[in-house]
Amino acid sequence: MAVPTLASGLTSNPMLAKDKQKLFIDSKKLRIFKLTFRNIYKFLRIN
Repeated sequence: MAVPTLASGLTSNPMLAKDKQKLFIDSKKLRIFKLTFRNIYKFLRIN
């Protein structure tokens, strides 16, 4: 009985949803940054 109410409380919590979204965006940015860095590194090694 306590678990469903907790789950609904988490999903309806706007602050937590915002944090989740921010975390998702940050991980996306990090992935893009890693890819860019890798490409620059490869480019410098070739030249």
